[in-house]
Parts: sequence; C-alpha cells; structure tokens
Amino acid sequence: IIQPAFAAEPNINEKASAINKLLILRGDGNDFNLAGKLRRSEAAAFIVRALGKESFINTSGDKYTKTKFPDVKEGMWYVPYIAYCSEQSIIGGYPNGNFGPNDYISEKAFLKIVLGALGYRENVDFTWDNIYQVAFNVGIVKDSKYQTQSVDNVDYKREEVINALFNAMGKPHKNSGVSLLQNLVNERIVREEVARATGIVTDEIVTAISSVAVVNETKVTVK
Repeated sequence: IIQPAFAAEPNINEKASAINKLLILRGDGNDFNLAGKLRRSEAAAFIVRALGKESFINTSGDKYTKTKFPDVKEGMWYVPYIAYCSEQSIIGGYPNGNFGPNDYISEKAFLKIVLGALGYRENVDFTWDNIYQVAFNVGIVKDSKYQTQSVDNVDYKREEVINALFNAMGKPHKNSGVSLLQNLVNERIVREEVARATGIVTDEIVTAISSVAVVNETKVTVK
C-alpha cells in the first residue's frame, strides 16, 4: 500500500511532472503545453492510461480498432482509447452521433470522464447540471467556487486538466475503494517508490508509533 508523503502542495509544473512519471502525460519532460487546450481524443488517452489499461487495449487484437462514432476513422492513433472509454460508459459523443476527436474538451466534459473513471455514473451519481458540485465533493477540484458554479468552461486549459487529474489519482474508486494511483502500482505499471514520490498521496498530520504491546499469541496493540 502506498504510504502518504509529507510534503507541501506541489506547483503545477511538479504536478505535470508527476503525471508524466505515471506515464499518463506525454512530453519531452520540459514542455507539456500547459497553456494549451486538450483535445477530446487526448482526454480519452489520459483516462485509459490513468486506469492502467493502455497495455490491455494495445494487446486486445481487433477488439478496440473500431468505434460507434462515424467521425472516428479506423487506423487513427486514438481509436482504441475512445473505443475502450465508450465501452466502459466513461465517455460519450455528441447528440448527432459524432465524437469530435479533434475538438477541444470543456471542463464539465473532462470532469465527467474523470468521475466515470472513479466509478461514478451520469444520471445515477451526478447529472450534467451538478458535475461541478459532485467533482468538488469527491475532491477532484478544490476551489470553493465549484460549489455554486454551473456554466461550463469551454476555455479549459491543460494546466487545469493536470490539476484535476492530479487530485483524482489519489481518490478511491467508488466501488472498489482502490485509488487510481494504487491501481497503477498493483498492476505493476509504475513502481511504488515512483508513485510515492509524486506527492499525490499526502498526510498533513505527522504520526508515529509510540508503543507496541503483545496481547496474546495472535494479537498486538499498536499506539
């Protein structure tokens, strides 16, 4: 189990570096285009990697080579990611049936798929109207403005994406109770020491063992 780290809140560059070390965010290690926007196809790839399923979809033969979306053409790099997220009901398309892989993703749309990755379901655990409030309650976003915000942010920057994803990686899955970060360790996608060094799991209260007492042959008490 990943042990909490004692550290101050990382800055955005440190968060981007952490997500990069978890093999989710790709870049040259120096420039992650944080001032740019994230395309919907890239968002699907982020979520598949956060779930630890990239290797799975790449070794599943023809299963994820097609999608139900007419504008997601076979052979494009993003097809398996979109196909998997669609299969798992994590991500959907537009009312006209298209997906818009090259469209920029809005804030509500990204928070929706992050909630989906954590096991929350639209129209069961949240609706389009209260996505911000649920994301705040879960801990994906931390600014108190989300408690009352309703209008979607269509100028959603990659910096904000990284902030949300960084927060989400340490949150427990609604059903399994296992965090996305812990799952990456369990699946041996990243080493425990790498996960610990990201600063995603933190503990602000310093604790220590003061005593260990043997109660009987099968029980000890630890304070």
